[in-house]
Amino acid sequence: VYALYRRFMEGTPEERLRYEQEGHQVGILPPGTETPPRIPDEFLARLKPGHHPTPVNGPDQTWRWFEQITDPGTAWCDVTPVPSHVQSGPTDMDWKEGMYAFGRPMLLFAYKTVAALADGLGLEPHTLAEFFRGGNHLVSPICREAGALKNGQPTNGRHWDVNGISFHVPSQDDTPRTRLDEATIPHGLFCWNRKGERIKIERPTGEEKWIGVQAGEMLESLTGGLITAELHEVVAGHPDYPRWSVPFFFWPHLEKRIGPLSAETLARYPNRTALEHLLEKIRGSGMLED
Repeated sequence: VYALYRRFMEGTPEERLRYEQEGHQVGILPPGTETPPRIPDEFLARLKPGHHPTPVNGPDQTWRWFEQITDPGTAWCDVTPVPSHVQSGPTDMDWKEGMYAFGRPMLLFAYKTVAALADGLGLEPHTLAEFFRGGNHLVSPICREAGALKNGQPTNGRHWDVNGISFHVPSQDDTPRTRLDEATIPHGLFCWNRKGERIKIERPTGEEKWIGVQAGEMLESLTGGLITAELHEVVAGHPDYPRWSVPFFFWPHLEKRIGPLSAETLARYPNRTALEHLLEKIRGSGMLED
């Protein structure tokens, strides 16, 4: 999927914008579209000194694609008010096949993850899986182009993922090893733990293949805050070289209610549908008007 997206990014901006999203969720999202959310003061007050997010000066400056990966035997849940006209990428690049070659194994891994999570929470094996069955799961290749940002600026400004669970495979940074030391500010993916500490996410020692698993807001709601969504950001490295990443976003079915499985926490987490939660967030990001 990295090779496929690199070929796509070789096209001119005008060629890429042929596949621009009309609403959200499918197609290309160009730089300057999505603005990181405001972080509540009470959250910032819990962070340790020196562990605050990198300041943002506007919308994210990345090219990111969203490709739907449907569950076998289910249809794309098109219940959004502004459905996209884009269904896939360039037909001369085996686009759909390439995206599914990456997305289907990730989808199977995602279902194994929620089965293990249900077991850990003392739930029936299929309890969580049923929330995700038929969801609008997405493969999302992202490119921060060379020259788009300075070292230390946010590639993707601090935010919480809206979906259920996000899965991260190792990113690709084209900076030659001989020039890595020129990117003097620590860069890459960072997240915040419950102690208010900003932590750099790095490849586990000795592991060539790994997948990062990150909770999103909808899983936090389902578990009533037992599992919390993680604030995270991506910081730019060497400005002369691009950075590539391909997260996989695992979504509950948009018509499912995502209120907590335990009624004790309903006041904090309203029992609304996944679609209602999604629309609130994308309006707040400037991607969809009322």
